[in-house]
Amino acid sequence: MYPNAHDGIKKIYLGEVLSLIAVVVGSIAGIAAIIGYKVSEAGTDEIGASAAFVGGGIVVVIAGILALVAFILNILGISNASKDEPFFRKAMLWLIIGLIGSIATGMTKEGSALNLAADLVYQIGQIFVTFYVIDGVVSLAHKVGSSEVAAKGAKLKNIIIGIYVISLVLTVISKFVSGSDTMTVIAGVLAVIALIAMVIAYFMYLNLLSRAKQMLA
Repeated sequence: MYPNAHDGIKKIYLGEVLSLIAVVVGSIAGIAAIIGYKVSEAGTDEIGASAAFVGGGIVVVIAGILALVAFILNILGISNASKDEPFFRKAMLWLIIGLIGSIATGMTKEGSALNLAADLVYQIGQIFVTFYVIDGVVSLAHKVGSSEVAAKGAKLKNIIIGIYVISLVLTVISKFVSGSDTMTVIAGVLAVIALIAMVIAYFMYLNLLSRAKQMLA
């Protein structure tokens, strides 16, 4: 009934899964780099340290490629779905705004006011993309008569957006909390809480997209 939306949501779902894998792979690269640094610093195994650094670099490249493919799939998916459901057009607009914020973040000095502002634009863009994709799924659910998915989507939207907002606030606060060792620990704890909240929101979002795929199949 809505082939464009079905194809689009499939691409969005795949993109989000690849994005999650990219994060995991990137984390592995970070761990490899830390191991390489520690081994190199100790001077006990130069070959092992070099291998860890090289391996970490390769993994970073893989993570970057996965993230790029995920982003392209999201663009294609939202574009396809927008042909059947107007809410996805709004998601596309915020995706572009978020992309601009992401590029600006990479081009500005880390920790500067412009850098923080650009990162905030990126984070807000991500929140609204999620917001409108969920609205699109709920609208499609109403159109095909799937009251279960519609109700679940409406409920999850409030939960997920709430988690994103809380996570964003905690992330911003953690960047401004600095100075003493105690403040550094507090900043670290806030960052971990924000990360946990984001992970929860992410899996809830994936679950909704999966249900939407099945609904439109």
